[in-house]
Amino acid sequence: METFAFTNLADGAYRKRVIESLKPGGLLVIEGFGNPRPRDLRSALLEGFKELRLIAYESRDEIADWGMQKMRLERMAAERP
Repeated sequence: METFAFTNLADGAYRKRVIESLKPGGLLVIEGFGNPRPRDLRSALLEGFKELRLIAYESRDEIADWGMQKMRLERMAAERP
């Protein structure tokens, strides 16, 4: 199943529902707004989905698919064990 939506990934209950909706082996792919500056700590995105097995992650300044201006983007692909 694919879903494209602007969501509030800071909402722990929402993240839990997303994780629980995945079947074992199910993939979650996210492209979202990141922090304006890289942080020394791990990304809030990675922390929020740490129950999943990380497949790929990047955080960089780039032009988003949904806009024509350069901004900090975070992309993650993860699998439910």
